Amino acid sequence: MQVLIGAVAVIGGALALRIWLDMRARAPSEGASEFHRREPGRIPLAVLGDSDSHAYHDAVWSDPSGRGGIEFHDVTYQWTEILAVKRPGELDPGRWGTWGLGPKGSLLQSWLGGSGRSPRKMDFERVYAISGAGCDGLNPQWLAAAIAADPEHWSAGVVLVRIGINSLLRDWQIEEYAATGLSPESSRSVQHCVAEIKAAVDLIRGKSSQVAIALVGLFDEHETPELTGRWPEDEQLARIGEVIDDFDSRVREIAAADARAVFIEDREWFAQTWIKSGQGSGREDRTFSLGGSRAVGFSQGDQPYHLQLGDGHGGTVVNGLFARHVQRTLNQKLGLGLSPLLDAEIADLADPEGQFGLAPAKTSQSESGPRIEFSVSRLELPWQDLPAGLPDFQARDGSGGDLSSTAVAFALNSEDSAMARAAPLWLFGDGKDLELRPERHRRGKYLVKIQVRDRLGRRAEAELDLRIN
Repeated sequence: MQVLIGAVAVIGGALALRIWLDMRARAPSEGASEFHRREPGRIPLAVLGDSDSHAYHDAVWSDPSGRGGIEFHDVTYQWTEILAVKRPGELDPGRWGTWGLGPKGSLLQSWLGGSGRSPRKMDFERVYAISGAGCDGLNPQWLAAAIAADPEHWSAGVVLVRIGINSLLRDWQIEEYAATGLSPESSRSVQHCVAEIKAAVDLIRGKSSQVAIALVGLFDEHETPELTGRWPEDEQLARIGEVIDDFDSRVREIAAADARAVFIEDREWFAQTWIKSGQGSGREDRTFSLGGSRAVGFSQGDQPYHLQLGDGHGGTVVNGLFARHVQRTLNQKLGLGLSPLLDAEIADLADPEGQFGLAPAKTSQSESGPRIEFSVSRLELPWQDLPAGLPDFQARDGSGGDLSSTAVAFALNSEDSAMARAAPLWLFGDGKDLELRPERHRRGKYLVKIQVRDRLGRRAEAELDLRIN
């Protein structure tokens, strides 16, 4: 009897410890900060990666002042944080809180049959990115377990993988690449890193055949303000490019082999956004204007008008632009219908008080907002011709100029009850060339509502009667 009582006590103690560890590893926070959203987004999002995707406002993993230093921490945001604040109803990275355990707690939780998620950090629940992680540190097993627990929920979700800098682009490695290019040794390093990414994709795909997987290319670390000019010769840059090209081509192959996977270009996007012309010693860099009196410079510092923070990470503006790049790529390749961030929204986070001149000047309420001009108000289209069939429209601001940034939403209402329940289709443009995808819509009558927003967030709306025959 004493043996039985002892066994029961041990089992009960183990269960109590397991419950306590599980509660400590899952601690969603409550509060009034901008990350505490009441309504979840419509598309589940999970992220695997390193410090480029780890929350800047994590007060558990690192110093509470975090990125941007004490003075500018409050206006320094990472890309998932920006999407959570400005697009809370779209991509949903989970609840904000403290997740995971330290090494000992994680090991004990695993031994007791728990998840063993580690390390302990403050972030969104499904952002598994860890500062300093290399390709060996993707740790997709915790995400795979979450997907396996609710595969129907994740069938409409997206998993984004952004990794590689800490494994392949340390300063000393770039120095070697500049001298040797894609050597046998560097090729093996690339292959090992890509193999880890492939293993993570395979594990996730084994839990869900429908979840979308977005694989981000390798960022051109030597093109940042901190490192640019260190390797000025064209031959050096070409050799470094060989290694990055090898990584990107291998990751592209993984995406191409999976019908529900996409590749997100990072290197080319950054160059198009920030490099005006040339390379090496003859390169000319861009500034980026968000509509205010001061542009964001190709420079380094914690103030929000720099591209790069003092610690080498991206500032708020470059993170906002990357978030928009992700939105647009997912729309283009997966048809997710996300509403890309506006320049004014990025400026609002980076410079909320207007002290740096990044945001457009405030205007009086009497100034007129944007307006929409249609060439037709009624339209009939054969179903098979939808992609090319919609009319051009012109969206103009109050002074008569074309809007430089627009967001266009199609809200389709039909007598068809199935269509009426469908999610709105979002499209984007510069004032013309909208697209409808025939596989999304049925024949019938629709009332199409088109909305545009200018840089100041002012809206205009117009309606179009549409019949799909």
